Order: sequence, then structure tokens, then C-alpha cells
Amino acid sequence: QEAPKVPRGGWTDHIAGPAIKQILSGYVNEPYPDTIEDILRDPITQDYVFSYKGDFYFCNCLSNGIFLVLEPKGKAALWKQMDEDIMKVCLEDLNPDSSGNAIHISDSLLSG
Repeated sequence: QEAPKVPRGGWTDHIAGPAIKQILSGYVNEPYPDTIEDILRDPITQDYVFSYKGDFYFCNCLSNGIFLVLEPKGKAALWKQMDEDIMKVCLEDLNPDSSGNAIHISDSLLSG
């Protein structure tokens, strides 16, 4: 099966240098940055999407926000949903000062 294309909306999989894996690994308390995979970046908002041990995460490096993707599961399904309507991606807020309730992605997340 062919790998899914990068979702529209400005996302890119052209990530410069290994430093970003180091940064993203810190958000999931992972000491080995090479376990971070499937990285996408939105150069305008500085949002990142990445996978770690089978789960996908949204991260905003400007606000230090980190969110676990609850639905859809898997790279192909997530890329497809991001391409069609990113607002239907369901996330859980993993930030320490949050209530931890599942939320849907919103414009405020995308704008930092």
C-alpha cells in the first residue's frame, strides 16, 4: 500500500536536522530521540505532528502545548482526516495545567 501523502494546509515533512527529534522527544519524556517518527510541521503556526510508540501527538513549540491524538488512529487515517477536515481530529490535552479532558482540535490550538 502506498504511503499517504502529506495533508494539505501547509503541512510539510521536510524537517531540517535531528534537533527537532530531540525537542519533540522531550514532550513525551523519551530519552531516545530516534523513536520519534512521522514528523509533520506547519511552518506558519509551528505545530508539529509526530508518532511515538504507535501513538500520534500534536505539539506546538511556541506554546509548549502537547496533545495526544485519540481519533483517528494510525498514520493513513490521521493524514486523511487532517487533509479533509482537521477540526474533526479528536485530541486529549496532556499539558500539566489542564484538566486532561478530551477535546477537539480548535483554532486556538492551531494558532498557538
